[in-house]
Amino acid sequence: MARVLSCCQAHPRGVTEGILLAELFQAWGERERGRGRGRLAENHPVMQMKRRRGARYQHLANAVTVDSILEKKFVSLDAVMEVVVLDIHVLPGSNGYLLTLGDLSSGNTVDHYLHRKFFDMVQDEEGTIKRGRDLRMTGCRLRVGAGSCAPRLLPTEHLVVLLDEDQEHDAMLLGAQFLSDTFSSIQRGAAGDHHIYANDGSMLALERPFVNCDTMEMGLESGSCTRIYCVPPCLQLEQEVTVASDHETCLGSEVLIPSNPHGAIDLNDFPARLLVKDLRPKMFSLAVYGTVAFVGRQISSAKCRQPFILSINDDTGIIEIELQFMLESWSFGEVYSGQLVFISGLATYTDTGGRMKCSWTESTEGASFVNVSHLTAVISSPCLHSIVPVSRWSGYGQVCRIRVERVELQLHKIHGACGRRVTDESGAWFCSFCTRSCDQASLSFHADVYLFDVGEPGREICAGVDVK
Repeated sequence: MARVLSCCQAHPRGVTEGILLAELFQAWGERERGRGRGRLAENHPVMQMKRRRGARYQHLANAVTVDSILEKKFVSLDAVMEVVVLDIHVLPGSNGYLLTLGDLSSGNTVDHYLHRKFFDMVQDEEGTIKRGRDLRMTGCRLRVGAGSCAPRLLPTEHLVVLLDEDQEHDAMLLGAQFLSDTFSSIQRGAAGDHHIYANDGSMLALERPFVNCDTMEMGLESGSCTRIYCVPPCLQLEQEVTVASDHETCLGSEVLIPSNPHGAIDLNDFPARLLVKDLRPKMFSLAVYGTVAFVGRQISSAKCRQPFILSINDDTGIIEIELQFMLESWSFGEVYSGQLVFISGLATYTDTGGRMKCSWTESTEGASFVNVSHLTAVISSPCLHSIVPVSRWSGYGQVCRIRVERVELQLHKIHGACGRRVTDESGAWFCSFCTRSCDQASLSFHADVYLFDVGEPGREICAGVDVK
């Protein structure tokens, strides 16, 4: 929707279906080119299954993506990768394995030579390392081949296998191999200096760990024979959200939006329109489209200047948005209750009273505001609306064909930033909406326009308009 509205802003005299389709085709091409070598990972059946199931655990905030590695053609030894095994290939003439890896945030894949330490964990679909298995790796080196050879990750011993207790194979592995072990079965010997990468609250399982007795306190360490498993904590219910779009509601289906690697729901590339009833806490980069229910400042007894509040209604509910402008002054122009608007770059949160609200910061990347009611292209583009008679005119977003009968004018002064009327207080102009003095006030007039519906002769309506 943002691309369509920007196209309307660029063509104020109107747009055609051809212009809109060309604009959307160009936007889709730019999006695909930005993903590097294509949508190899997105189209893979394993990745599609992962997306249908959604995010089941908290991802590491410091994990690097496959796309970023391929773009830079470099990965540091201390970088952590959180990947999914898409395919497993046997290297010709050996007993080694080549894993094809991807992640939920990348459109590309990368091949990885599995370390021989983990060879016995690959047994077709019955092994611990198999298609669909989540892994965490560090200590990797990227081999960049010459010419058309694709980059590949060299073997690393620092690999952690992620387990899911809800999966039968993983639950049996945990029960049979680890819950029966005792500290008396742990070997004693020299240990390597390795790091374990896990979230807070994760359960770790160590296969063949070592005991470090060099200090007064006994400690467990991983060595050259040690293999590490991790059961990450499950996401809370609110971090997975099912959103029904307009078209999908008609079909009775739903779209599952997984969390991003930071554990929040990123709707930056979500293609369907999001309704107010679909909003959940901890969403960001979302957009809302609807009519203005309220616009003004918070009412508070505090002496400090309160933020602006914009409430938007889309017939499924009302959401309150707290606006933070860079210069702490209103910069949206004239906005009134009942107008149709589009605002992007929102983030949802829960206030101290338990109410869900949205916050919007002007300096945030992707933040925008469009007053659709002020777009002349919407009125002059038949492909964007249909003509309705005045008798069925329910507000903004609808177009009627009318004839102007007469106009009555009233002059007054307004604040240019917000379009509200100002008052003269001791020789200075004051805007009650912005709660600040104005250096200059613009001359404006209020016009009461009496209209007749062309399709229904004899039916008269009156519309009030403020004109600068």
